Amino acid sequence: MARSARSMWCSVLLVGLVLGCATTGGRIADDRPNIVIILIDDLGYHDLSIHGSNEVSTPNIDSIAREGVRLSHGYASAPICAPMRAGLLTGRYATRFGYGNRTGSALEQIERGRGVRTSEVFLSKHLKRLGYATGAIGKWHLGINRKYRPLNRGFDEFFGFLSGAHSFWTWSHWTNEHNPIYRDNERIFGEGYLSFAFSNEAVNFIDRHKAEPFFLYLAYNAVHSPLHAPPEYL
Repeated sequence: MARSARSMWCSVLLVGLVLGCATTGGRIADDRPNIVIILIDDLGYHDLSIHGSNEVSTPNIDSIAREGVRLSHGYASAPICAPMRAGLLTGRYATRFGYGNRTGSALEQIERGRGVRTSEVFLSKHLKRLGYATGAIGKWHLGINRKYRPLNRGFDEFFGFLSGAHSFWTWSHWTNEHNPIYRDNERIFGEGYLSFAFSNEAVNFIDRHKAEPFFLYLAYNAVHSPLHAPPEYL
């Protein structure tokens, strides 16, 4: 995977705010916005054609940038993925609560109890207190042991995996049994390309909760290794 130094270990964050439009007697019944955060793993700033890349074409992401608002001077709070995620969901630098380094393998995370301290309050918990339906889909990487998992951090629903990387094709596990695909806290088995599965789950979440304010955290593991793609994109 050849990339420039400035694009390595970066991630792109897309945030969508969709205002509620239910009305009663001509007045807005609920002005709490729906919130969708799409996190793209290890995609550097210059890996997007909207930012001048000549190597990769990203027309769908480019369309979001053209039709929305581009915040061109925002930066991730850490140069590697787990601390960056912790900073995003807590609003604090991960070094302030001991999560500023590599987490290690899935087994190391389990045996050493690595995860974001439970004293840290995630954005999902704040929004849940405000009456939001909350869902996390995709890569977690904020702790594998039960107390660190999404359903204990303010999320009502979870579909994805808990460690740092996963096969895009083999759902049961990648390198060992410690990193399966979960629905909530139950291991599941399936088939198909994982990015497509995450997208379908996201659409289903929005459909199920469109009558109420919702917060969806959609964290793809693409374009993180392993380098797997469906045949039509090779």
